[in-house]
Amino acid sequence: MFGRIRIRLFEEMKLRNILLALSLFIIGLASCLPSTTIPPTVSSLPTQESSVVLTPTQVISPNIKLQTLEILDEIPANLSLYGTLLINGYEGNPSYFFNLQDKSTETIPDSFYGARVSPDGKILAYFEYEENPNGNWENLVVTNDFHNKQIIPWKENWFLSGIGTDGNLFIQNKHADSLPSFVLMSPKSNEIMEISPDFPDIETIYYAAEWWFPVYSPDGTKVIYPRVSQTSRIVLWDIEKQQVITTLSSINNPYGLKPVWSPDGKNFVMTLENMYVENLDYPAHELFLGSESGQAERLTYLSDFFKDTVRIAYYSWSPDNIHVAFQVSYDGQGQLAVTNTATGELTIYKSSGDFVHHEPTWSPDGKFVLIDGYFDDSMDYWTLLVDLNKNHAMKIAINSFPAGWVAFSQ
Repeated sequence: MFGRIRIRLFEEMKLRNILLALSLFIIGLASCLPSTTIPPTVSSLPTQESSVVLTPTQVISPNIKLQTLEILDEIPANLSLYGTLLINGYEGNPSYFFNLQDKSTETIPDSFYGARVSPDGKILAYFEYEENPNGNWENLVVTNDFHNKQIIPWKENWFLSGIGTDGNLFIQNKHADSLPSFVLMSPKSNEIMEISPDFPDIETIYYAAEWWFPVYSPDGTKVIYPRVSQTSRIVLWDIEKQQVITTLSSINNPYGLKPVWSPDGKNFVMTLENMYVENLDYPAHELFLGSESGQAERLTYLSDFFKDTVRIAYYSWSPDNIHVAFQVSYDGQGQLAVTNTATGELTIYKSSGDFVHHEPTWSPDGKFVLIDGYFDDSMDYWTLLVDLNKNHAMKIAINSFPAGWVAFSQ
């Protein structure tokens, strides 16, 4: 379902069996003349609008499968896995590396922290803290084999937010009196590109949107940001052309929950609220899929399927840019859900506990995910390795949560 889309919200109808629907407006094209001396002026152009109408509940047949996870106390001996897991200790427990081939562990020193792993698992970046008589130093270490390391002096106001498949570092440059700028650094060439968040009508009040920082595409050419507006509150902006690609909006929570770009930067997902399902105490969450060109569609129909308030959190893309794993909660407990963005198929992996309290960590081949949480009969906090094909959840580490999956080239 592509094109510039506007999801219209229908007011109460006389017939009670008509479903009130979530509204997603995608309107507008804008263009501007780039200028080095004058701030960009955005002018709206006439658009051909189309509608996405969410059909009545009894007609919708969401492609949702409920799958019960079988819990295993350890990884089966005949299961071949590759790579090294980064396991963070929970509530004072030590952090360590877990080698998936021989199941050995190695404690991570306290000076090692803030690790980020590229989506394909081939590049690891982490901070190294050093104390010496001349003062304390913080450097970023980038490596692709644990042995050859590139040391990057780190600035105090920089925050590492991610790392791309190409090894580029995504950095927020914090400023005391304004929104942080976006820094894209290439460790290979030492080139740095910095983008100021001076976008038209950007919302700067931190509590106005739960994701109030602009969200940049991996290559730094597109950005999604919240703006001050009475109608369309979410803007997809072309940084190179200095113009609006499209705008989006929902009604109850106009900014939705934080967008997340796919590793290749071609698509993004974000959560908007569906507050117009009958007999719900609170608005329900649904995932929406957008593209870099401004196309968009509703991805999930969870509230229609469960007839209940459904909440979504902690979503992450698979390395192949097709699947999204996230936490779904419809009975007060978090469960793992995985959706195929190409087909709309969605599987909920049920377990007797409350899980997925961080973004799921994907294996580089996209066949497994790491999640964390509690079982119903225990207060111990576990890291689990979920086999998405065999529906197994293997206990990896107690009182811990996953921080990355490294799979350097052999």
